[in-house]
Amino acid sequence: NKVLNNFVNLQGVSGQENSTRVNVDLGITPRSGQWQMRMDSTGGSYTQSFQLVDVTSFAGLIDANNAQLFASAYFNTNAQAAFGGVGVSFFTGNTYATNFGPAPTSFFTLDSAATTWEQSTLTFNIPSGTRWILFQTGFLDNSLSIPGAVGAGFVDDAFLEIRQVPTPGAVALLGLGGLAAGAKP
Repeated sequence: NKVLNNFVNLQGVSGQENSTRVNVDLGITPRSGQWQMRMDSTGGSYTQSFQLVDVTSFAGLIDANNAQLFASAYFNTNAQAAFGGVGVSFFTGNTYATNFGPAPTSFFTLDSAATTWEQSTLTFNIPSGTRWILFQTGFLDNSLSIPGAVGAGFVDDAFLEIRQVPTPGAVALLGLGGLAAGAKP
């Protein structure tokens, strides 16, 4: 495990606890492409994978409170009632000690159908002062266990995007445009 004390050295590196990149595994086929991430219980609370993202280039937008984060990933499992999802943490600098603000998550209970990929999404306004974001996908460890069998969680198509928050005037204009388009001559 890497210690989160210098984000610059970890940027572009996917950190994970107890996971492996696999093809078809336990009857579960990747949602897209040839690979998916298999996550196994670590014996702790959660098993997770994370990606650190330098968002300094968005500082003007973020500090003006006009930046919104959209995070998404698809989840699958062979375990009954596995609990998984996405989460983010915000940092003012490039070390874990600069963590601040909320840590929004979007976790849910998955079905156990190997053919069903279920999406977790999270939309959140990025707090002013944010310079790094930690994006995580994960599962509650004890939810991956299957008595007498191997249970695992799978993640595919993880995605993080920063968007400009629509201004109230633009939203109102969009609404008026929709009304005008629906009006009869």
